Amino acid sequence: MPRALTLPTNRSMRASIACAGALLLVAACAVPPEKPAGPPPPPPAAPELAPAATPPAPKPPPPRVPTTAERQRAEQLANESIPRLQAGDEAGGRSLLEQALALDTTNALAQMMMRQITADPVAELGSTHFQYTIQRDDTLAKLAQRFLNDRHLFYILARYNDIAQPNRIQLGQVIKIPGKAPPRQAEPSPAAEPARPPAAPPVAPAPVEDAQARKMAEGREQERKGDLEGALATYSDILRRDPAQSEAKQRAAAVRRKLVDLYYAEGTAAFAHQDLDKSIAAWNRVLELDPDHQNAKLKRQQALDLKERLKRFDSKK
Repeated sequence: MPRALTLPTNRSMRASIACAGALLLVAACAVPPEKPAGPPPPPPAAPELAPAATPPAPKPPPPRVPTTAERQRAEQLANESIPRLQAGDEAGGRSLLEQALALDTTNALAQMMMRQITADPVAELGSTHFQYTIQRDDTLAKLAQRFLNDRHLFYILARYNDIAQPNRIQLGQVIKIPGKAPPRQAEPSPAAEPARPPAAPPVAPAPVEDAQARKMAEGREQERKGDLEGALATYSDILRRDPAQSEAKQRAAAVRRKLVDLYYAEGTAAFAHQDLDKSIAAWNRVLELDPDHQNAKLKRQQALDLKERLKRFDSKK
């Protein structure tokens, strides 16, 4: 017969329960209490970025150096603009100067002539001026040389005086010269006449040949610079003094032919643009230089007839 299981008594059961409770209490005390939750830590600061380095500006390409042929052609074009400007053909002169500067931006003559076209005359030359009466053999180029120290400044001097054609000034015409009038020589006082210096030995006059040589050199320089009107005036002055001067005759004839061709072309271009007054003036100058120029006579008469017809047409309106 199997042995019967004995159940614990109530006292031992209570003791067991009390012991288990004590163990649980000890275990609970051994676990550390949870810390209260605080605010979250701030996110780490983003690292500062160094400013981007500015790339250096690209260096401009070096200016193109013109060839010797381009320099020579630019100088030639700049000289060819001078008679155009003297005749009042500003558009033609500007076109030649633009071509010259396109070939050689450093050409001094082209730069100076272009500035005379584009600059304000009063701003360039100043508002202070004095009056001057045109004398025989005066040209604006000669006056520019005399008062402005450069004969090439004839065009801005013409604009300063509202002269459309620099080579068309008249004897007795009054113009403005920039700057102050040169001082006049003071006349001696009759009350106190200064002591006269000892008479200097007489100076022998320069030989006529030397004077002619200087004038011929002046005329050749005018030709070289394109001042054909000035060169013709110089050669004509030599021939008035010495009609037998052969070189002056030859050069005057050659310059006259160039001027005839230049003014004839100017008149033809003006007529094509219906500028009748300018074409008539150009052909008048051709006939002054060459009275037997038949084409200029015909063209001039055509322009005069057309001008008269237009005048009658306008009067009927």
